[in-house]
Amino acid sequence: MPNLFNMFQDGYFRSTKTLLGYSNTIIPSIFSGAYPSEHNIWGVYKMSPETSPFKVSPLIPKSVVDRSFIARYIVNRGVFRNAKKRGLLPGHFDLLNIPLELITYFDLSMKKHIIEPNSMNGTVTLFDLMREKKIPFEYLGYPWNHGTQQILELAEKQIHDTSVVFAYIDEIDHLGHQYGINSKDFLERLKLFDELLSRFLQRIMKIGEEISITIFSDHGMHDVIGTVDVKSRVDSTGLKIKNDYILRFHHRKILGI
Repeated sequence: MPNLFNMFQDGYFRSTKTLLGYSNTIIPSIFSGAYPSEHNIWGVYKMSPETSPFKVSPLIPKSVVDRSFIARYIVNRGVFRNAKKRGLLPGHFDLLNIPLELITYFDLSMKKHIIEPNSMNGTVTLFDLMREKKIPFEYLGYPWNHGTQQILELAEKQIHDTSVVFAYIDEIDHLGHQYGINSKDFLERLKLFDELLSRFLQRIMKIGEEISITIFSDHGMHDVIGTVDVKSRVDSTGLKIKNDYILRFHHRKILGI
């Protein structure tokens, strides 16, 4: 990203070490200053069958439905819709296609979006502090805004009216997963992102007000260079799912885990 690199020569930049975990673990750490071992948020889900909002009718043959990707998706839609209707899932939460045999073992690690009051179950966030100090702020990005250009345009408008604007851009993450970080497609998209963001920054710097800008990523990415068939290895031990272990899921795709 040559444009951003050249711009950053007048500021300060460095690489940082990422934390263990996905964005759903790292973002709570970024906005609380607490490590995962302290805030205990290790992903979208936590094992908690007692509080699970996901209820599957006993009339539904779980093992049979789980064999069909489409059938499981349809039932999952009903399960998620019912949980939201009962106020047990946040409205912004995406539909996931989780095996019905396992879904009732899990609850959400965070029932609120990170910007909402007391979103981390007692751990104070930056957004909690800004509310306490009456510092106005605006959050732009997933799940309410999509697309880098739209988010930057909204940020440019909001920056005149509020003290702190946080723009969460997830496009680069999706492109890395889709194409791989060394692919021609990814590098071309990265150059477009570089041009879009650098033009945004140039306009912001011309405003004439004293504005501090920080750009950071929650994690890096690495291409897949090998795979391990974990299921076959676990199956070879004789351990039985639900009796001896439970699979834990990461929030990645609406139609797959």
